[in-house]
Amino acid sequence: MRDKLFTLRTKPKDEEFHRARRMFVIIGKEIKIGPKGTRDSHLEWFKKEGWLTEETAEGFLEAYARGFYLQSENSLYCYIGLGFWFSEKVINEIIRRLPEIKKALDLNDDTKIYFGPKDNPIDGVEYPQYFVGTLKELLRR
Repeated sequence: MRDKLFTLRTKPKDEEFHRARRMFVIIGKEIKIGPKGTRDSHLEWFKKEGWLTEETAEGFLEAYARGFYLQSENSLYCYIGLGFWFSEKVINEIIRRLPEIKKALDLNDDTKIYFGPKDNPIDGVEYPQYFVGTLKELLRR
């Protein structure tokens, strides 16, 4: 039986991509930004920070929206859970917090905002993907 956190662990094929993106997570009132140039996944970053353990990972990942900014595409990807899921609640939270996320990640008005993963399928799972617009369009709402 495969480990339920398998998809969230860094594999050699992920390292280059991980180093090119900048992670974030929303914990309560704070937008936390991951280290630049790390090979780590969100799971590994969170463990290093002491925010979760193997035993508490699922609950933590289901509680806090997270994602990453990929500068080469000027795109922000957002999701929650043990994979790359999203719901209306997550979409609303991210859109509401966009001014803070913009400042924390130094995003520009043309940054594209997506929900779900960048690529599909991931480890055999096909996740929904949703483009909601650019930062400027969403901040005008």
